Amino acid sequence: MAQDRLANAAEEAFDMADLTLFPTDDPDMISFQYGAPGPDLLPRQALLEAAQHCLSQPSAHTYVQYGPSLGCKKFRTQLAEFLTDAHGPGEAPVSRDNLVVTNGASGSFSKYAFTVNIPARQTTKFIIENPTYFLAIRVLEDHGISRNDTLKVPTDEDGLRVDVLAELLEREPVPETPPSLFGEKRFKYLLFLVPTYSNPNGITLPLERRKALLALARKHDVLVVCDDVYHLLGFGAPPPPRLVSLDLDSEFGNVISNQSLSKIMGPGVRLGWVEGAKGIVGQYLKSGLMYSGGSPNHLTSGILGSAIETGSLKENLALMKSVLEKRMCAMYDYLRENLPKSVAMTKPLGGYFIWIELPRGVDTFEIFHAVKAGSSYRGKPVPQLKVSFAPGNLFSSDASHGHCLRLTYAHYNEEQLLKGLERLVHVLKICVSASE
Repeated sequence: MAQDRLANAAEEAFDMADLTLFPTDDPDMISFQYGAPGPDLLPRQALLEAAQHCLSQPSAHTYVQYGPSLGCKKFRTQLAEFLTDAHGPGEAPVSRDNLVVTNGASGSFSKYAFTVNIPARQTTKFIIENPTYFLAIRVLEDHGISRNDTLKVPTDEDGLRVDVLAELLEREPVPETPPSLFGEKRFKYLLFLVPTYSNPNGITLPLERRKALLALARKHDVLVVCDDVYHLLGFGAPPPPRLVSLDLDSEFGNVISNQSLSKIMGPGVRLGWVEGAKGIVGQYLKSGLMYSGGSPNHLTSGILGSAIETGSLKENLALMKSVLEKRMCAMYDYLRENLPKSVAMTKPLGGYFIWIELPRGVDTFEIFHAVKAGSSYRGKPVPQLKVSFAPGNLFSSDASHGHCLRLTYAHYNEEQLLKGLERLVHVLKICVSASE
C-alpha cells in the first residue's frame, strides 16, 4: 500500500509538471517569460456554459462533422459582428466574406506562408522586423528558412523602419514567380511583423507608416503577415486601424491579419482567423489541406460562437483589458522606481509585454543562466532565485539585442508580480553594476 501511495504521488507530480506547455510543478517560481494569461484569467465557467449552449442546439451535430473550408458561415457572421463592435468606429466594419477560420495564429502563419504561398523553387524572400516574435523565427526554421536567410528591418520607437524596408526592397530584387499548378498566386516577398502592441517591445506602428508600408507592399509584391493577436487589448485610446482594413478594397490583397482567441479566452482554445481581401481568402479554398480536413477546430468555433451570442466573449475581453492594465501599471511603476536610471523602457499602451533596455554591454543571456544556476556574472556572485525572463537576443535575428529583456505581466496577479520583480531587480542591479 505504501508503495502504491508513493507511485501515485510520483505520477501526480509528473502530471503537474506536464499539464501545460509551461511547467506548473513549482508554485514559487515566477517566470516572466510566459506570454499567456494566468489561471485566474482563464474563463472556465464561461466556456462550460458556451459549450452547453452550443451542444444543446438542434444543429449541434454539424459541429462534430467536417466543417466548411473557410469556417461555418454562422460563426464567421458572429465573429465579424463581434470584431466590428470591438474595433469601434475607427475601422470599417468587418465582413464574414473576408474571414477564414484557423486553429490559431501560429498554425495559420505556417500554413499560409508555406502550404499556400511558397513555390517549389522557393524564390520568395522572407523579411522580419528586428526584434521580432521569436517563435516566428522558429516557424521559419521549421521550413528550412534560417535566421541568416531572412532579411532584417530594424525598428525604432515607432516600430518598423519603413524607409529602411524601401531601400531593402530596391536592392534585393526577386524574379517573377509563376503561379502554382492550381493557380495560386505566389508573392515575391513575405514580411512578418507585429504592428500593434508588439511582441516583444510593445510598440505600435503609426497610421502614416502603415499607409507607407501598404504602398510598398503593392509596389513590390509583398505579402504582409500582421500578427494582430494583441490588437484588441489596448488600455486607452484605440490603436490605428489594422493594416488589413486599408487593403480590403484591392482586387487580390497584400495583407493578412492573423488573429487568435488565445490571448483573450485562453491558448488551449486553439481558435483563430485570418482576415484578408477576397483574393487572399480565395486561395484558402484552393488548399488541399483545408478541403481534406475541413475547417480546423470546427467544434470549438461553435462553442465560441455561443460565447459571442451570449455576450460572455465580450465580457471576458473587457475583464482582460482591465486586469492587464492594472498589472502592467504595477509592474511598470515598480521597475521605474527601483531600477537604475541607466535602464530604459517605455510604458506599454496595450498587449502583454514590457521591453527593458539595460546599458549596452550587459548580456541578458548570461544573467539568465547565472540566476538560474546561482553562479556569477562577470566576477560578481548572483544568488539563485526563482525568477526568469526572456533574454533580448531570443527575439533578435542578428544578435543585436543582447542587452535587452522582455517581461510579461499577463500570467501572474499583482502580488506575485511584485514578488518576482523584487527578485529580478535585485539581480539586475548586481549585473548592471558588474558591467560598469
